[in-house]
Order: sequence, then structure tokens, then C-alpha cells
Amino acid sequence: MIIGVPREIKSHEYRVGLLASGAKELTDAGYKVMVQRFRRHRRADIVLTAEDIYHKADIIVKVKELQHTECRMLKRGQIVMAFHQLFVDAERVRLITEAGATIISYEGVRDNTGKRPLLSPMSEIAGRLSVQTGAFLLEKKKRWGGVPCSAVFPGVLPGRMSQLSGGSLQRLDELDKIFKSRIKTLTSNAQNIEEAVCQSDLVIGAVLVPGEVTPKLVKEDTVRKMLKGSVIVDIGIDQGAVLRRQGRQPTPNRPIPFMTLFITA
Repeated sequence: MIIGVPREIKSHEYRVGLLASGAKELTDAGYKVMVQRFRRHRRADIVLTAEDIYHKADIIVKVKELQHTECRMLKRGQIVMAFHQLFVDAERVRLITEAGATIISYEGVRDNTGKRPLLSPMSEIAGRLSVQTGAFLLEKKKRWGGVPCSAVFPGVLPGRMSQLSGGSLQRLDELDKIFKSRIKTLTSNAQNIEEAVCQSDLVIGAVLVPGEVTPKLVKEDTVRKMLKGSVIVDIGIDQGAVLRRQGRQPTPNRPIPFMTLFITA
């Protein structure tokens, strides 16, 4: 059996589907591993083009979803493992179906406890980077010489951050206990969201409904009322985003996540 690792072609995607250590484990187990040339993989065959991978491999290992050009290189019976997010692109689904390939979506894999062991590490990384990215953007001199995300010295107020996430009342209770009331939590409704977003220097969208498009929780009019120089970081942007443009149909009614309002300290 041949396992192929093509280079990611989605814009600004620099992760790889298989590390050198993983390639060694597979080859030691008797599999043949093909890797498109972009970095060194010990004990793997290096090929020049993605076409070589898709033509010969039985299993394709990727990070992000197949792009349309990749879908057209699939062959019947091939297995493709990645974060596919099939629900956001009907054309991609059609191309994969016509090719007769089998899809394994990392975001849909659950363990015996119902948790998502492949999605959770990526979510943790995205959560940490969202704050880091927001803090960097707030340092720029867009308003009053920048906004610190923490109390850098006495007499200066820190920035204010709101995060759309949480998930349930039980989770809000857990967060209160973890942070010992150093954060403020709010249930998710239109008024709470608008007030929190309009008062925040940094808004982080971290809503995930597995297998569905991200619910639209923040209206375009609300964004217009935000503080000058404020920042929005939406880590669910490739699943639909939390922002809702005026004139478009809202997401179908469903229980929406609760909102956690963080005030940095």
C-alpha cells in the first residue's frame, strides 16, 4: 500500500500532513510513503509533482480540505484523510463523489468518550494564536498609540476582549471556577453580543458547530459601532464566520453557543 503526502496548496497553509517521524513509522511497518518535495522526509520517496502522488497513492494524507484542482486528480477507491469541511462547498462534494474517492474527515473523528482527538489540538493552537494575533494588531498605532492586552504598568487600563465561544451553561460554570471569577461570562443573546462587541478592543470568534456552517452571531451594523482601531479575529472563518451581512438569510434556527466575555487583567 502506498501512502502519499502532497504539498498543501491552500493559501497560507504551511502545515504538513505527515512528519518525518510518522513517515519512518509507516515505512518500518511495511508501507511505502511518497512525499511531494518541499522538505526532507527520511525513508520516504521524494517526488516532484502532486500528480505523481494522486496517480500512485492508495491513501492521501493532507491537512486542509481538497482544493478543486486536487479533486480532479482523485481516482476511484482512493482514501483521502484531512480536515475536509465538506459542508461549506457543494462543488467540492460533487467532484469527490464523481471521482469515487473515500473521505475521512479529521474533524468528525470521535473517541469512545465523544471527544474529538484530532480536532482538539488544532483548536487549542488556533485559540492561543488568536489572542497573540489580536494583541499584535492592537499594538499598531491605529488608536491612541495602541492598546495593551494586559496591565503593562500601574495606572493604565488593559484592553477589553470578548470571545464568542463557551458552548453551554455547564461550560460557563467550569470557566468561572477555572478563572476564579477573573472573567465575566454572559449567555448568548442579541443584546449581550452587541453590547460586548461594541465595548471591546478585541473580539475573538471561536464558535464551532461540528458538521455545520458557523452560526452568524454578530451583525454588520454591530461591527460599524465598534471602537475605532478595534480588532476581530475569527478562527472559524473557513467554516462560515460569525459575522452576518445585512440582507442575507441568517443561519437556520438552532441552539446557539453561549458567549464568554473575557476582560483581560
